[in-house]
Amino acid sequence: MFQRFLVLLVVASVTAWVVPARAVTVQPQHPRIFLNAAGRRGITPATLRRRCEAPETPYARACRASAPPLMAGFMPFRNAEQPLITLCMRYLLFADEDALGRVREQAGQLGSFADPGDLSFAITYSAPRVRQLAVAYDWLYDALSPSDRAMLEDMLLSYGDWMVTHEPPDVFDSVAYAHASMVALAGLALAGASADAGATPAQAAGRRYLDYAEARWKNVLLPALAYTRGWWHEGAGLLHQGAGRESLYWAAAWTTGTTEDAFLLARERGGDVFNQWARYEAYALRPDFRYSPFGDALDSALDAAGEVRPMLELLAWGTGNPVASALADEVTRRVPVAQDFTGPEAWHQLVFNDPLRPTRPDRTSLPLAWHFAPGAGDTVVLRSGWADDDTWVTLTCGDWFSAHQRIEAGGLQVFRRAPLVVSTGSFDNFETPHWLNWYSQRSIHASTLQVFSPEEVFPAVRMLPALNDGGQRSPYGPDGRRTLEEYRGNLTRGPNYDMAGVTAFEAARYHDYVACDLSRAYNSTAFSLGPNRPKVREVTRQLVFLRPNLLVLFDRVEATDPRFEKRFVLHGLARPLAVGSDAFAIQREGGRLTGRTLLPRDAQRAVLDGFRVNDLDVPPLSLGREARGSRLQVTARAPQARDYFLHVLSTADTATGRDTIPPHALLEDGDRVGVRVLDPSGEREYTVLFPRTGPTGGSVRVARGDGAELYRGLLGAGGRLYAPVSDGGVPDAGEAPPPADGGVVPRDPPGCGCTTQRSPTGRALLALLALTLGAGRRRGRAPR
Repeated sequence: MFQRFLVLLVVASVTAWVVPARAVTVQPQHPRIFLNAAGRRGITPATLRRRCEAPETPYARACRASAPPLMAGFMPFRNAEQPLITLCMRYLLFADEDALGRVREQAGQLGSFADPGDLSFAITYSAPRVRQLAVAYDWLYDALSPSDRAMLEDMLLSYGDWMVTHEPPDVFDSVAYAHASMVALAGLALAGASADAGATPAQAAGRRYLDYAEARWKNVLLPALAYTRGWWHEGAGLLHQGAGRESLYWAAAWTTGTTEDAFLLARERGGDVFNQWARYEAYALRPDFRYSPFGDALDSALDAAGEVRPMLELLAWGTGNPVASALADEVTRRVPVAQDFTGPEAWHQLVFNDPLRPTRPDRTSLPLAWHFAPGAGDTVVLRSGWADDDTWVTLTCGDWFSAHQRIEAGGLQVFRRAPLVVSTGSFDNFETPHWLNWYSQRSIHASTLQVFSPEEVFPAVRMLPALNDGGQRSPYGPDGRRTLEEYRGNLTRGPNYDMAGVTAFEAARYHDYVACDLSRAYNSTAFSLGPNRPKVREVTRQLVFLRPNLLVLFDRVEATDPRFEKRFVLHGLARPLAVGSDAFAIQREGGRLTGRTLLPRDAQRAVLDGFRVNDLDVPPLSLGREARGSRLQVTARAPQARDYFLHVLSTADTATGRDTIPPHALLEDGDRVGVRVLDPSGEREYTVLFPRTGPTGGSVRVARGDGAELYRGLLGAGGRLYAPVSDGGVPDAGEAPPPADGGVVPRDPPGCGCTTQRSPTGRALLALLALTLGAGRRRGRAPR
């Protein structure tokens, strides 16, 4: 709680820094959007020409793709979003007079603004048009005839005048960033170098647009981005196509077109969001080089091909971040040929790319675990490594921001060779039965927890029935997010956007740990969405990742009525299969996840296929590659107010053998419960214990197969690393010494009190025997 308060206090101090009314200084020459005729920040047209005239150049491909020869009756690209920029590039590079005629033709096709009657659609529709018109006016300013220049001015004015009077109501919606980027680019194209009284009407309008954009970015949008701290709740698709790309277009144009460096502004007032986005890209890409479907993302937007490199190029150009630069090169190596840039962004290769840009350190130098957006989006990404066969895990536990966000507090995803534990469903459209009852405003699609109260009511839209799935509440609504201050004021009042939070995160040598309190995500004693009564008092989830492939998952759920059924849910794209009496496996392509339910003892399991909610099916109108699957549902047989779910999960390649979990045993020690499990290699033994009540936390102990202790600590509070010793205390070769400060040493060493026998031979086998005997002494039953 204190951590969240501290974060909010820092953000409040930033957002209170309001930009005074003043005129931004605009570069006097054209071009000044993305390019810079004076050679300040941004390359000059002359540099572009030199890049393409050299006999041997690393830009050869970019020169061909960015400005292809013109053919009669054909545009340079089919299905291209920005052909006008390509035509302008053709003229700048080769002074091709035919390109000017094509510019006139293409601008006429784009036309002036026409209001479609929907604000969000109008902005999305207009953004690429304004960008093209602004670039054409700016790059070709001296080459355009007076009539062509006047035509482009009129078009830009039609968009700009509408935009400054139609402001999006949600600072956490991507359209807000497209909107402000459009206004800024129109202003940079039209404005004169000064705010003199002799300015033309177009120049005066351009100055008005710039003043609006400056206040909007500095006082509203950058503080909102600072609050998100690198995790974009709408998902990778809308980051790459919306908020991220549009913010970077603004920053690049503002930096080349004025005397202010917008990337420094973003560092000061935006929480260094651009460098944080470089880190986001490094972690959010799964080992298959595809993004998981967070937020409202079409299936095609989750591939790295055609989506990621243009944004990475902008990030690297503006920040110099070597991780972004290295990842951009990696994208080109890994996606199909020529799909790193698609037609709309081919010009990026010439304007923003620099083959000599540093690419070290790359993302493999980053920690394997990272906590994004503490106190806000609260998403943790855990990796066993950066190779294609590594395990990738995420746990989402953050607040609610916008209608393009999926409700999934406590949602778990696991990848090994293929998506194994996932969120299912597809964004088919707003206000469809699937959208309402499955995909966006419900948590049934997520691998999290459900508590079923028969009387609970979920909000409906239009005439569609809203089904009771026992899931999390929906704070969906149109109000309360015009500014960051307004949003923060509604975190715990009004719509109550505070859904959940990561209460502890720890990345250590042998384990990663995440604790998540998601009680407020449900109609709870903390907050209930009328007319519902509270159905839960507590819902917490704790995850321990024992690298490279073991997960221990512990959930505590307390209902206000013992009759409310509590459900543990895992979604897989392949149907979960029973393995023995209490284990299951999800296998897809080259990967497999095997799990065992340790608690509740009397667990009953069910597998539900497709999109069934109670007695109805709510399939989407269209399916993506990761939309349809089956879900495993675990419940306790006997109703009670408080239930515990304890699972051990193991990932593996299908080629490694049959479904199995390393030897393990349930441990119960007073008010603590947990598991002792061997590493698949037999080299280490882990003991993990959690408290049944009170604050989340617990303890972890790591020992070698012969019982020598390697680590002992409190989950979330650190511990002590012990260097393995032999022959009188000499550290084993290759082992790292303990930290100089000794780490955090608990006052009372944690552990279950079980003993482990030692033997000079047969270490792994005898360790397993000791595991069996120790667990049997404590519980009176053998491990499974």
